[in-house]
Amino acid sequence: MLVDDEPLARDNLRLLLAADAQVGLPVECSNGYEALDRLRTHAIDVMFLDIQMPEMSGLEVLAAVPPEKLPVVVFVTAYDRYAIHAFNASALDYLLKPVDEKRFYESLERAKASVYQREALQLAAQFRTLLENYAPPKPDEPPRKESYLQRIAVKSSLRTLIVAVDNLMWVEADDYYVKLHTLEKTHLLRQTLTTLEAQLDPQYFQRIHRSAIVNLRAIRELQPHSSGDALIVLHDGTQLKLSRTHRKQVQKHLLGLI
Repeated sequence: MLVDDEPLARDNLRLLLAADAQVGLPVECSNGYEALDRLRTHAIDVMFLDIQMPEMSGLEVLAAVPPEKLPVVVFVTAYDRYAIHAFNASALDYLLKPVDEKRFYESLERAKASVYQREALQLAAQFRTLLENYAPPKPDEPPRKESYLQRIAVKSSLRTLIVAVDNLMWVEADDYYVKLHTLEKTHLLRQTLTTLEAQLDPQYFQRIHRSAIVNLRAIRELQPHSSGDALIVLHDGTQLKLSRTHRKQVQKHLLGLI
C-alpha cells in the first residue's frame, strides 16, 4: 500500500516497485482515512506511509490500526524530525524525500524479509497448535486406503527387503534412485522421486522441496527463516529445508492431521 497525499510521490514509489517482480500492483491511498478503510478490507503486507498529511498524519494512522491488521511499515517523508516517533511506532524503516533509489530497494528487501519471517512464525505457531491438539487415531477408525503403498520392496542381488511405508522418515532423490530414510538405516531404491510420490498417501507424505519428501508424522518442529523458507526438524534430529514453493501445501496437510 502507498499512502501519500501527493500524487507525484505515489507515482515515484509505484515506478520503483514495478521493477520488483515479487511485488504486486500496490493499493494507493491519498489520505489516512482512506488507508484505514482499505486496511479493513485488504490483506496488506507492506505499507509505504507519508507522515505529514492533511486531517490525519501517518503516525495517527498507525495508532488507529488494530495490531493484527498492521502491515510492515516504511515511512516516506520530507522531514527527518519525525524519525524517533516513527521508530517508536514500530516502523521498519524511514526514507526521506526525494527517495534515493538504492536506499529504497534496500528498504524494500528488508520489508520483504520481515514479511517472510512473519509468515514463517505464523506457520510455526499453527504447527505447535497442531502438535498440542493431535490425538492418535482410534482403534475403531477405518484403515487407510489400500490404493497407496503400504510396503516397499527393496531388492538387492542377494535378497529382497520389505520396508513398511509407515517407518519412513523422509525420502531423498539421488539421480535415478531414491534414498529411503528410516530410524534404523537408509535404503537405496531404483525409482524416481516423482514416481514414488504418486504411490504415497498425500495425507501423510508431502514434497518439501524438489529433491525430498517427508513423512508429516515424523516432524518434530518447524523453524522460521527470513528468506521465506522454513527448517523442518524430524524426531531423530534430522534438519530439512522446506521451500517457499511447498510451504503452504505442507501447512495445509499438517493442519489436516488434527
